[in-house]
Amino acid sequence: MKDEIVSLLGGRTAEKLVLNDISTGASNDIQRASGIARAMVTKYGMSDLLGPITYESGSDEVFLGRDFAQTKHYSEKVAAMIDDEVKRIIDDAYARCEAILTENRDLLDITAEYLIAHEVMDADTFEQICRERRAPAEPAPRRESAPEFEEPAEPAPDPEDQNETTEE
Repeated sequence: MKDEIVSLLGGRTAEKLVLNDISTGASNDIQRASGIARAMVTKYGMSDLLGPITYESGSDEVFLGRDFAQTKHYSEKVAAMIDDEVKRIIDDAYARCEAILTENRDLLDITAEYLIAHEVMDADTFEQICRERRAPAEPAPRRESAPEFEEPAEPAPDPEDQNETTEE
């Protein structure tokens, strides 16, 4: 789970590292990373500080504003400790992500330049860049993929329509 959080923070961390600025582009990834970190603490008991205890009631109300209606079975002090643990997990993952990207800054730059030029990158090309630490001269040929859906066949004529005769 921690590796997934590190991965989700990659876009935001790369923006800060390369551009020394951040945009709203990584907001969904940050939201997902925060959700995983919160689940680690409140649902899976993965906090040394709080211990192997679940803090979720398991009965979320299903309507708009459910967070306001959700019953908390812990004190404000524990709520603050949960928030601190979630922040610690995110901060640790961010620091790890930043170290990985700093150590591999050449790959980050090569990948970004390739994407600017070609807009997309398949797994084979990415693996080649990581292996050779340089962009390929030409992008890998695109694999032909099956169509996402088949065109529906023309419906067979209805036999009852053919048997009707007109009376004169």
